[in-house]
This record gives sequence, C-alpha cells and structure tokens, in this order.
Amino acid sequence: MDRVMTLQEIYQTAAVSLDTGRLQEAEYYCVEVLRVQPDCVPFLNLLGLVNQRAGDLTKALELHRLALIAEPENPESLNYLGEAFLAGQRISEAMESFSRAIQIQPDFSVAWSNLGYAQIQGKRYGEAVPSLEKAVEMDPQHPDFLNRLGIALRGNRQLKEAAEVYRRAIQICPESAKIWNNLGAALQSDNKADEALSAYRKALQLKPDYVSAWNNLGALYHSELKLEEALEAYRKAQELDPECFSAHFHEGQALLLGGDLIQGWVKHEYRWLTIGSSPQRSFAQPLWQGDVPVAGKTIILHSEQGCGDTIQFIRYAAVLADLGATVFVEVQAALVQLAAQAHGVHAAYPFGSSLPLSDFHCPLMTLPLSLRTTQDSIPSVVPYLEASPEAFEKWRECIPQTSSHKVGIVWRGNPEHENDINRSLDFENVRALFEVRGCEFINLQFGLNEIEAGYLQSRSNFRDPMPRVLDYNDTAALISHLDLIITVDTSVAHLAGALCKDVWILLPYSPDWRWLLAREDSPWYPSARLFRQSRPRDWSGVVADVERQLRLKGEAVKDSSCP
Repeated sequence: MDRVMTLQEIYQTAAVSLDTGRLQEAEYYCVEVLRVQPDCVPFLNLLGLVNQRAGDLTKALELHRLALIAEPENPESLNYLGEAFLAGQRISEAMESFSRAIQIQPDFSVAWSNLGYAQIQGKRYGEAVPSLEKAVEMDPQHPDFLNRLGIALRGNRQLKEAAEVYRRAIQICPESAKIWNNLGAALQSDNKADEALSAYRKALQLKPDYVSAWNNLGALYHSELKLEEALEAYRKAQELDPECFSAHFHEGQALLLGGDLIQGWVKHEYRWLTIGSSPQRSFAQPLWQGDVPVAGKTIILHSEQGCGDTIQFIRYAAVLADLGATVFVEVQAALVQLAAQAHGVHAAYPFGSSLPLSDFHCPLMTLPLSLRTTQDSIPSVVPYLEASPEAFEKWRECIPQTSSHKVGIVWRGNPEHENDINRSLDFENVRALFEVRGCEFINLQFGLNEIEAGYLQSRSNFRDPMPRVLDYNDTAALISHLDLIITVDTSVAHLAGALCKDVWILLPYSPDWRWLLAREDSPWYPSARLFRQSRPRDWSGVVADVERQLRLKGEAVKDSSCP
C-alpha cells in the first residue's frame, strides 16, 4: 500500500516542480492541498509564485493577499507580495511590502535585498546602497546580494566600490557570467577600458550567447570610437535576441556618429522600446512619415526628450511650413515662448495642453527619418530661433557696455544626465579661463555651488544674471547680447547655435552622435566650433586650446581699443 505523503513532503515536491519549471505539476499539488485547507499560507504563497512564474501577476497578488488575510503579520507573505508588485513595476507598493516585512523581522536578509533591488528599480541608488549593505552584512557569502549591491553602488557613482564588491562576488561564484558582465560595466564607467574588456570577454567565455555582454561590449568599443567593432557586437546581440531593443538603438547611435544618417535614423526609432524610455505617444491623428504631402494640412510636432533635443529639431518646423503645412508644436513649458517664435511655427503649447485638431502628428526626433535627412540635407539655415523683442530689450541693460569680449560660459550639465560624468567639467578645470584679459564673462551656468560663487563673485570681469532668468526666452535674449558662448554639450550649445551666435562646444572623447567625428565644425550649427578631447575624460588639452584661442580674442579686443 502506497504511503501517504506528509504536508511538508507535498510542499517540497511542489517547490522542486516550480524550481525545475514544471508549473502544471506544482500547481496541481498546491490546488489539491488548498482544496482541503484553503487558508494554508505556505501553499497560498507557493501557488502565487507559480502564477507569477506563469505571468499571471493579478492572480499571484490575489494569492499572496489571501495568505496575509490568514496571517497578517507573516513576513514571508509580505516579501512574496513585494516580489509580485516588483515584477509588475509597481515599485512604491513593492518597497512598502518589503519594508513591512523588515519591520516584523529585522533580520530578514532576503527582504533587505529585495528592498534594495526595488530602490534600484526606482533609481533611488543612495537609498539602495544601505539596504543592500544590510543584506550583505547578514549574509556576506550570498553572491546575489553582493551583485545587487554592486549595481546600487554603480548607480550611486561609487564606481571603485562597485568593482570591489563585484570582485568579492566573483570569488564566491567565479563562473557567474552575470557578475563578470556587471564588473565590466562598473570598470567601463570608471574609465578602465582594458579591464572592462577583459571582464566582458570572461563573461562571454562563460556564456557565449550572453546578449547583455555583447551589447555592453559594443558600448565599450563605441566609447573608444572603434565603431566597426561596436557595430559587430551590437549586431551579434541582435542576432542572439532580435528583441534586444537597446542593441538596435545603440547601433543607430553608432551609425549616426559615423555619419550614416539614413540607416541611423531607422535604428534611432528603437529609442521608444529601450528600458527607461518614455513610451511613444498615442494620437488620434496618423503619424506623418514623409510619405504623403503636407501642403494645406496641419501637423503637431511634439517634444520627447530634453530641451536641447527640442531646440535642435524644432528647425524642421520651417521645412514643413515651406512644404505648405500649418505647424503646431508641443514643447517643455520653459521653451513655449521661444518655440512660438521659431521659424515655421504657427503656435506653441506646453505639455498637457489641449491641442488643436490636426491632420498629422510627428515626434520632433522622428522628422529626420520622415524627411530622409542626410549630412548634405540637414536644414542648417540659422538663426531659426530668436528671443522676443521685449526680452531682448530687457536684457540689453544687464550686459556691461564695455569694449571687452563678452563671453557666456557653461561648464557642466544636469548631474542626472546618464552621461554627465563624461560631458561635464569640474570648476577647477575652467578656472584658468576667467584669468584671460580682455574678456567679460557672463554666467550661463545654473546652480553655482558655494565655492564657485565665492570665487566668481570676487572677480571684476564676471557677471551672474542667472537668478533673473525665467525661461529659455530669457536665456536666448541674454545670449543675443554676447559675443561668444563657451559651453559643454548642454541645451545652451544648441540654443547658441540656433541663434547663430559664435559657440565653442567642449566635447568628450566619445561625443554624442550629433557631433559626428573628427571635425571642428557642425553641419547642424554653422556658427559652432568643436573642441574635442584627445583622450577619455582628459579635459586638460581641450581647456588649454580654448584658453589659447580665447587669449587671441582678448588680444584682438585690446588692440582694437588702442589709439
């Protein structure tokens, strides 16, 4: 006679079935037990995990909630509920569940790790680090806890610490391709290209079909301007997984940077599908793809990313107007007044407004694809933006009426930008520029820190009008009264170029695609001059070159003022 299994044996059998992917078998055992004991918490949670693995998050959440009704203070149930929330990208609810589990059981290392991972998903890296440090403190030999801590440290820009943590995890689990891949990413972010390359190669040796490692390897080659190798790696990732959308998008970035705009624009459309991107907007009107005439039609052009992108691509309003379209634009609130005066724009609206009826719509950054833009056909008639007459007059009185060369300056961008570590300069890098005689410096940098403000305010050749700047119309008016703009790759670079003001743009070794390669000029902005790093993250040569050229400007001013 067959022996009847105990409840514990049934649970273990069902758990093994779940772990080995036999979901129907695991479900069968859980349902049979719950038919007899409907409030059996371990089996409610286990069936919830089965449903989560099967992709039915609604059912999974329902089962974990039933488990909590049976035992409201059960930390395991709270942890499972949090995992289901996290799988559904309900991050704040996940964090709440993990936090409640920890309150009940402070030594629950898995819940601490899950809380940290949820905080990572919410890009709250500064909070994730201590959560994951707590998990590692409780279980220092758990490679997944260490791996997650490395991710949090890298997100918090503690790159050396991240690499150290990954190496600890590798000592425990040397055959983990995932950890080797993450180590490579941390090393790459810390500008240690050779070590990063070794880590990626190790990951691919362990797992030759590792899509993420191929994609990351492509990004490494991309950062070193080895574009052919980068394209090969990106395409290998796509071959292994055609739905690796970031590899498609990164291929587009590499193609655009290398000057292949036609193929690059096609791949650039994958931006809508990459992790962390905004979803593509839905409009009642059809997307204009350049295949039907727009003469006599109306079209809404809408912004999608940063203000610099809006400024760069709003030039296409004039192209469409020349084709006979009536053009409306939807842009960031700070750009509305300036955009309303852009060439070809009939009216401008801030995000969230009720938009007029139209025949078509198109994202601004899709227009180059719709219009089949090549390097030779980039619309480069400037200026295509201008400040309002009222703002122009308002800012005239704020600019010193001297013979000095009036130079606007920006040395860093938004610290939240994903590539800010490469594109922004420390103030110490640019301090020497303020010593150049014959120049009057006008601050265009938002958010001066205490050290910067203290130094600059002590200088007689420095003015800081930024506290009075309300929007880009003000900034445009201010720039219009200057002789030269010196800036890193921020929206100010695009604004100065769109206004046809002389602008010197300081670029990292591997620049954004729009600046192309190995040229000092830009087909997008005829008044721009590009200063490029000769080595990654080495601004010394760039600043020295800028200083040398600026001294020539100052000398010219001094000579012209002599009798």
